[in-house]
Amino acid sequence: DTHVFTEDTVVYAVTNYLRFRQEGTILAGYYGTKEPRGRIIIDDTVTEIAKEAFRGCKDLTGELKLPASLTKIGGDTFFHCTGLQKVDFSACVNLTVIDYKAFYECTGLKGELKLPASLTKIGRGAFAGCTGLTGKLKLPVNFMDIDGDYALGAFQACTGLTGLDFSECTKLTKIVKDTFSKCTGLTGELKLPASLTEIGDGAFKDCTSLKKVDFSLCTNLTYISGFNGCTGLTGELK
Repeated sequence: DTHVFTEDTVVYAVTNYLRFRQEGTILAGYYGTKEPRGRIIIDDTVTEIAKEAFRGCKDLTGELKLPASLTKIGGDTFFHCTGLQKVDFSACVNLTVIDYKAFYECTGLKGELKLPASLTKIGRGAFAGCTGLTGKLKLPVNFMDIDGDYALGAFQACTGLTGLDFSECTKLTKIVKDTFSKCTGLTGELKLPASLTEIGDGAFKDCTSLKKVDFSLCTNLTYISGFNGCTGLTGELK
């Protein structure tokens, strides 16, 4: 991707397009029992990646660049794809849903996760156990719904995350059960959005490095049950 050619060069490209199983605009998976390896390219005819399409494909590696046409990533799609190092959502202007456990325990993912502005929903366990994610996670302006059923939070045990940015969230009303539980790397001050009405059970459970929670914008917040085990909180609680 970054190589500069200074002379005529013959390039051989190996592709697994023929092994992809595509049903209309839905990428349903791949043919055969041999899992795809290395870096895969998903082209701009795909609007949805079906559930379990690449579940457990540990030999997928490098960067996964997703197309502008994509609107949904199904449940368990890249479940335990531990070789993936980065997911690039930069072209995703139509992606609204990342469903349950889509990138669950993709421990090879590194660096900052930049979610697309079009995203409205993240399913339970979507990025749970992605311990290599680092930096501040910014939730997009259209974001409305985090699913946390079955005590598996969307970002549970993402221990490398150091901050959360809710500054653009005007539609998020609930941070549900276990969403950020065991995110032990979250530190400093957590400023919550004005739109918030509820913080569910254990939403920030065992986030032991949090120092302060700022509720100053929360004029609609009626229920809090989410900071058990946050032993690092200090000072006055308002």
